[in-house]
Amino acid sequence: IRILVSSIKDCYATLGIVHTVYKPIPGRFKDYIAMPKPNMYQSLHTTVIGRAGKPFEIQIRTYEMHRVAEYGIAAHWKYKETGASNEKNEETIDQKLVWLRDMLEWQKETSDAEEFMEAFKIDLFADEIFVFTPKGEVINLPHGATPIDFAYRIHTDVGHKTIGAKVNGNMVTLDYKLTTGEIVEIITSTKPKGPNIDWLNIVTSNQAKTKIRAWFKKEKREENFQKGKEALEREARKQDRNFADIAKGPALDKLIRRYHGNNIEDLYVVVGASQVLPSTIVSALKEAGDKEKRALVQKDNKQTLLEAERKIKEDKKKAQSKKKSIFGVTVAGMDNVEVRFAKCCAPVPGDDIVGFITSVSGISIHRSDCSNITGMKKKNPDRFVDVSWEDSGDDLYSARIEVRAFDRNNLVSDVIYEINELKIPLNAIKAETNKDDITTIYLSLLIRDINLLEETLKRLRKIDSVMDAFRTGNV
Repeated sequence: IRILVSSIKDCYATLGIVHTVYKPIPGRFKDYIAMPKPNMYQSLHTTVIGRAGKPFEIQIRTYEMHRVAEYGIAAHWKYKETGASNEKNEETIDQKLVWLRDMLEWQKETSDAEEFMEAFKIDLFADEIFVFTPKGEVINLPHGATPIDFAYRIHTDVGHKTIGAKVNGNMVTLDYKLTTGEIVEIITSTKPKGPNIDWLNIVTSNQAKTKIRAWFKKEKREENFQKGKEALEREARKQDRNFADIAKGPALDKLIRRYHGNNIEDLYVVVGASQVLPSTIVSALKEAGDKEKRALVQKDNKQTLLEAERKIKEDKKKAQSKKKSIFGVTVAGMDNVEVRFAKCCAPVPGDDIVGFITSVSGISIHRSDCSNITGMKKKNPDRFVDVSWEDSGDDLYSARIEVRAFDRNNLVSDVIYEINELKIPLNAIKAETNKDDITTIYLSLLIRDINLLEETLKRLRKIDSVMDAFRTGNV
């Protein structure tokens, strides 16, 4: 029975229906659509058990396949031409038909089948060839295919283990160009083996190229993993970091996703495969880590400042009874005059001082080296008076200090610790950090004299990461 349908899809659909209605005989199904015969014959053949228990064959094919089966290759060429007939197409068809007639005539003249087949081995189509396995299976390959293409068409493992090939019983090189009708036998290694990277320049089929590339990608993963890991660790050391310390957190997860990985091992591999520079990865992780560190430091310093402010309020209450800003200084030729200490230079006992008669606030006491004195003397030299320190006993005086340091955890805490060690009341504190991670701490202290102030500066300069500590003006 022969069934004709409109499309290949309908062929297989019809086969399904046939096998549903009739019981197929195992081993009696042939798919000549997927694997056409050398003469281009295509059809589905199946043998089933009929209602009377007798087997019978059913052939399923398209109308075009039927024309080829009935009228031969010429019909295929004729119907395969695209669109309406034109001179070029007609000429091509005529040339092929002439060749076919010549071959038939020549076949009548020779009784040597082997000689005839040798003449028949010609590339019937411009884009593909048909070769045979030693068992007679037909393998179609692109024009220009090699034994390597053939091996990968048979099976991936056959391709990977290929070490040689025979064509029609003769050894050939792996770059040999196969032609239609040849019998190809692949020689494989008994040991695990992989393809040669140079094969990519030999094979013509995309299938072979894809499988070769996939092998190298998989096999080189371990090599690239180690190579990438070492490159990242080396780059981290160049940037004064330990890679294990910075390779963590959201920043690492973001980089893994960016380079289409699932874990840090995948990141090692892409670096090892030179798909991304190790400096790019390390710099990104370092920047993220520094940013996180700055945030933690700022949080720590903020908390320390809040605690310091609470202590300052307590210290102010304790020091209030001792602080005598209107006493401790004698003004030459004057008694019971209002005296205040200038905030611009904050003098303490032991400093050389001068007095300046203000318009509304009595006498302002300045350090002799105060930057404001020079201008004041030029404008109002007659308003300066001689002053001197009295024996102040336990009186406390406001002194202002500025500390500059590289930002780090517990910096503010360490500064406050040294102040407390000297039992110096803290009047005010403020800290600022710039874009270069340089922190400036402004302190207002209650000091007895210049000696204690110098000792305080000396201790502050010894704190880790502190660059300098010096007296200044307002806080």
